[in-house]
Amino acid sequence: MKYLIVDDNQLIVEDLAQDILSIDPGAKCHVFTDPRKALEAANRIPPPPIGFDIALLDIEMPGMSGLALAKSLSARFPLINIIFVTGYAEYAYESYQLYASAFLAKPVSRKALRSALLHLRHPI
Repeated sequence: MKYLIVDDNQLIVEDLAQDILSIDPGAKCHVFTDPRKALEAANRIPPPPIGFDIALLDIEMPGMSGLALAKSLSARFPLINIIFVTGYAEYAYESYQLYASAFLAKPVSRKALRSALLHLRHPI
């Protein structure tokens, strides 16, 4: 599976990528700390079935929110599974309006991540 991980904290993207690889050893993780650069990279990838399968997105980031990024990604990759990873519980309702597969509170445990990956909105 192809993962897009976007968080403005480098340690968080590295930890998430490491956890994903422990859960899904064949995963391809593309990590970004700048949501605009993540969107630019996503726009260079051919549309489905080649595009990203899962995007793990922080919500509050400088330059572009994870909610705005999710809308752009969903338009390009209609079956992408969005998993929000944030420390701000007040965004839960808004994230589900975007049909997110999961909403995980930081710090994310490997158990919670595994559960989110097992219960995707668009199974892979």
